Amino acid sequence: MKTIKFLSILCFAFITMLSCEQDDFIEHEETLITANSTTTTNAVIIGNRNRLKQRPRRNYKSVIVVDDPTNSVTNAVVQYTPIDGENPFPEPFEMEVSSIRKSIRKMQKTQSMLNDDHLFPVGKPFQQTATLYNELGEPVGDQSETWVTAQDNDGTDVNHIESLYLSPSSVSIPIRLRTDQPEGITVFARVELYGRILIKGEPLEMEMTVYDETDGNIGLTGTAIAQLEELTGGSDIVPGDELQISVTTKDASGQTIDEDYFITPVTLSPNSNTIRNSASFVFGETMYVETRVTAETGSNIDKLTTVIIPLEGQDFEPFELELFPVSENENTIKFRSVGYENPTFVSAVGATQNVIHQITITDTDGNITEGTVQSAVTLLEGITHNPKHIIKPNGTTRIRMRLKNPIAQDVAYATMMIPSGIVEGEVDIITLEAISTTDGDIHRIDGDFVYDYISNNPDGTDYTTQVTTYNSANEPIGIEDVTFTIEDRQAPYEFTQTVITKNSTGVIRIKGQVEAKPASGAPINSSGPINNRIVIPEGNLDGTALEMTLALQPDANNPDLYNFDGIYGDVNTDVFNTQYETEVTLLNELDEILGSTNVVFDVEEEEIIEITQASLTQNNDEESFTFSIEIPESSTEFIEQVNVFLTPQDGGSDADPEDFTLEYVDNTFDGKLYLNNFVTFADPDSVIDMLYSAEVTVGISDGNGGYIPLLLIYALTGEE
Repeated sequence: MKTIKFLSILCFAFITMLSCEQDDFIEHEETLITANSTTTTNAVIIGNRNRLKQRPRRNYKSVIVVDDPTNSVTNAVVQYTPIDGENPFPEPFEMEVSSIRKSIRKMQKTQSMLNDDHLFPVGKPFQQTATLYNELGEPVGDQSETWVTAQDNDGTDVNHIESLYLSPSSVSIPIRLRTDQPEGITVFARVELYGRILIKGEPLEMEMTVYDETDGNIGLTGTAIAQLEELTGGSDIVPGDELQISVTTKDASGQTIDEDYFITPVTLSPNSNTIRNSASFVFGETMYVETRVTAETGSNIDKLTTVIIPLEGQDFEPFELELFPVSENENTIKFRSVGYENPTFVSAVGATQNVIHQITITDTDGNITEGTVQSAVTLLEGITHNPKHIIKPNGTTRIRMRLKNPIAQDVAYATMMIPSGIVEGEVDIITLEAISTTDGDIHRIDGDFVYDYISNNPDGTDYTTQVTTYNSANEPIGIEDVTFTIEDRQAPYEFTQTVITKNSTGVIRIKGQVEAKPASGAPINSSGPINNRIVIPEGNLDGTALEMTLALQPDANNPDLYNFDGIYGDVNTDVFNTQYETEVTLLNELDEILGSTNVVFDVEEEEIIEITQASLTQNNDEESFTFSIEIPESSTEFIEQVNVFLTPQDGGSDADPEDFTLEYVDNTFDGKLYLNNFVTFADPDSVIDMLYSAEVTVGISDGNGGYIPLLLIYALTGEE
C-alpha cells in the first residue's frame, strides 16, 4: 500500500510577557541529566529545553539541571561546537553546583565570549557536550550530547521545541515562545531533515490566539499544518532522525524579530491525555491490537484506527486496523481489533520486537486526535489458561478454563474428552461454552457435567487432554494439550439454623451455624477462627455481586459448632424470597479453601436489630432527663453509634428536644445499655406523661470506617 506523506506541524506557542530589567538576561536553561552511579549510569539530556542566551556586554549564560539520586555530582565540563563557521566559545568550561533540591542539582555559569560582540551566533545551533564529575574528579555516567540554539536578548525567545513522530511522513512540532511585544506578532515555521536529505518545506504562518491574559502576562497559541510530500525524498521518517526547524517571528509592522534554527531528534510521544497504552498480540499467523484510552475520551469515540508501522530492519508494509470497544472501567475504555491474518508481519517481527502504532481517534463531532506509541509484540503460545476441574458440593463436575485475550473474543466454544481411568464408563466428547462478562467481553469457557469417579477420593488427581477451540463458524482456532488437577469441594461440613433477615431499607442480617461432621474433624485449628465466604450475584443495589466474608466463632457449648453473624447495607433485597439457596465456601486463616457446599437460608422480613427496653426519666435536678435503651447482646457487637430523635405524639413544641447521641454504659443481664443523662427540654414539666415516638438510628460498622444506618421506632412515655 502507498503511504500518503504529510508533515503535521502542531505548534503550541506559549508566549509570555517579559520585563526588560537590566539583569533579566535569558539563559541556556535546564539540560536534564540523570546520574545513578559513578561508573555505569548514562547521562541523559531530556526535553529540548536548552537555550544559549546572550547577555549585555558580550556575556552569555549556561544553566544545567542534573537529576542525581546518588548525590554524587559536584561539577560538569561543557563544550559547545558550532554547526558551521567560527566558534565564539572554543574552550570547554567548568560549571559547579549552585543549588540543590532533593535529587535535583542546578549548575549555572556566566562568562564572556573570547571574540567580538558581533560574532555572537544569533539563531544558530550548537552541539553541547556535557560530562558530569564527582568530588574525586571521576566521571559520573556517560558523556551526553544535545543541540542548543543561541538566542539574543531582544525579549522574544523560543524556550521549548520538540519533534514528535506521528507517521513515516508526519511529525508534530510543539513550540513554546515568550515575548515582551505580543501585540500583532506573527510566527512562521519551516522544516527540513538534517544530516540525511535536506529538502525544505514551505513556511507556514500560524494564526495566534490569546489563551491567557492576567496582569500583563499574555500567552498566545497557534497551530500550523504543512503538506510536505517530497520532504523525505522517497524514504520514510523514523524515530531518531533529526529535523532542522526554522522559527521566524515578526512584529506588527512585519519586521523580523528573530529567525532561529533548531535541530531536534524525532521522538515517540503518545497523546498522554487520551491514549493510555497500546499492545500487539500474535497467535499463529493472526495478529491483534488492543488500545486503552481514557474513559472520558472513549465514551465519545466514533472511530479508532491504528496503523502498524515497521521500525528499521523490519520488512513488512504498514497496514491499518480498526478497533472496537470491548470493555471499560471507571478510568479507561479498552478497544480491540478483530483478528488479522498477516504471515509477513509475523515472520518479520517475531515475539520480542517492537513496532510503531500510529493511532487516530475520531470523536462524534468529527474532531481528530492522533498519537503514536511504540508497542511490544507478545507471542501467544496457547489460547487457554488456569484450567479447573471442580467437583461441586452437590456432586456436579464443573470444567472451566480462562481464555487469553484478545483471542478470547473469537472463541464460541471448545471440545475435550476426559481420559479413561478418571471416570467410570465411556466418556463422550464434551462441549464447553464461551462465557462473557457483564460488559460482553469473552473471558472463559465452562460446562457442568455428571460423572461417577473411579477413585473414592479423586481430589488432587492430574490428567492431560486435548482441548480444541472453535469460532462461531465452527472453524477450529487452535488445539492444545491442557493439564487439569481435580479439586473435590464436597465439603464435610453441615450448615444449620441459617437465616437471612431483611428490612425495607436495603439492610440484611445473615447468620447460622456450621457443624463439622464426625469424619472431618473441626473446621478450624487452635490458632483462631476461619471464615466463610458467600457471594450473592446481583446482590448489591447497583447490580454487582455482594460478597460477604463472615468469621466463624466457636460455640461456647459445643466444640464442633461454629457461629457466624453479619449485617450488610445497600443490598438488593429483592433477590431474597421465602428461601434463598447459594454456595458457601469455607476458608482457613490463610484464606485457603477448605471446601464448599450449597446452603439454603430461610428469609425473614423484620427488624435487623430490636430494642428490648427504652425509657425517658426525669433527673433529680428536675431540669434534665435521662434517655436509655437496651439492645440484646447478640446485636451489640455490630453497633458503633446510636442517635435518637424524639417526637411528641400529643403535640406541644416545648416538649420536642433536639436530636442527641447515646453512649454505651454497661452490660445488663441479657444485653447492653446505652443512655444520655443530659436530655433537656424548653418546658420540662410538659414532658411528664407525654407519649413519644423515639426514632433510634443505630450505626452499624461497614468494616471500611463508615456506617450502615438502621432506623428503629419505639414508643415510650416521659416519667418522673
